[in-house]
Amino acid sequence: MFQTSRQFQSSHADKHLSLRTGIGLKLGEVDGNIFVKDIVVGGACFYSEEVNVGDYLMSVDGVDVSKLSKSDIQQLMMGNVGTAVKLGLARRIDNVNVYNFIVEIQRAHPKEPKGSIVKVKGNLGITIQQMPDFTYEIAHIPEDSPLAPPDK
Repeated sequence: MFQTSRQFQSSHADKHLSLRTGIGLKLGEVDGNIFVKDIVVGGACFYSEEVNVGDYLMSVDGVDVSKLSKSDIQQLMMGNVGTAVKLGLARRIDNVNVYNFIVEIQRAHPKEPKGSIVKVKGNLGITIQQMPDFTYEIAHIPEDSPLAPPDK
């Protein structure tokens, strides 16, 4: 059976969409500055361990994001599975110093981490990961947690 161009595109739309993915970042905005609000467990940024919650996003693939909406920025971060995206980030070291850097993240569909994630409620704010052998590892410590390493 022959298909029209529209039928062919329609039948392959799901396959095409499944090739596109993000990198597992949730963005926030404060005073016009875009920052990493959360990192999706199992996403590409989660496994890269190079991006931290609280990092400021300055550019995506060399494009300045200061005048873009969060929606436009998220579209810039989307791409085909297996391709890379370069993020220009700024991380506050202390009240005076800011560290600017670029990371390259390989786009991939989210994967379930080994073990399970358990959020601990209370003042600590840490995320603990239960491993398959029933041991636990700390998956994330926020900067404002009493368990965060002291500033150097």
